[in-house]
Amino acid sequence: MIPKSTKFILAFALQVIVILGLIILNLSVVEGGTEVFLRIQPVDPRDPLRGDYVSFQYEISRISYYQIRSDSNTSVRNGDELYVVLREGSPYWHVDYASLTMPPVNNGLIFIKGRVVSGGIDPYAPRQELATSTRFIPITQKEFRVSYDIEQYYIPEGAGNNVSFWNKDAGMRVKVDERGKAIPTQLYVDGKKWP
Repeated sequence: MIPKSTKFILAFALQVIVILGLIILNLSVVEGGTEVFLRIQPVDPRDPLRGDYVSFQYEISRISYYQIRSDSNTSVRNGDELYVVLREGSPYWHVDYASLTMPPVNNGLIFIKGRVVSGGIDPYAPRQELATSTRFIPITQKEFRVSYDIEQYYIPEGAGNNVSFWNKDAGMRVKVDERGKAIPTQLYVDGKKWP
């Protein structure tokens, strides 16, 4: 029988290993990732339980159904992973196209992995298949909304009070690794680092 103190130490060590693993994963994205500059649209400046942060929707969070490519013949569902291939612009990067399948790694494409939040078919509806090789995309809405898990950016305590980026040119520098994982690194407002 294992003593309680040993169980406690093992449980604590496991938690530390998991946390360190997440930190190392994020550092590898920041150190080895490609930097892109994305236009943002601020939404909400504060969460009383977690401190000050700015919440965004990115310009690339809205994907037109015309921008989605795939070799598959299934429909786009809410909750599906979507790989958004980016092209460089001046100054912001834009959507080139999106796909339900991950582009080949190391092919020179810069892409970011997201998840369809709305605009797709209900995930609990039966999967629709077509006999042809073309993709069926429901035209119930003109676009899909996509989340990349980089929509919140934490800022120094007190800096979120009365913050508003409306009618300002706001952008986020984001590091993206070769598998589409992204980490926000710096917020810019009217061309200057903020805060």
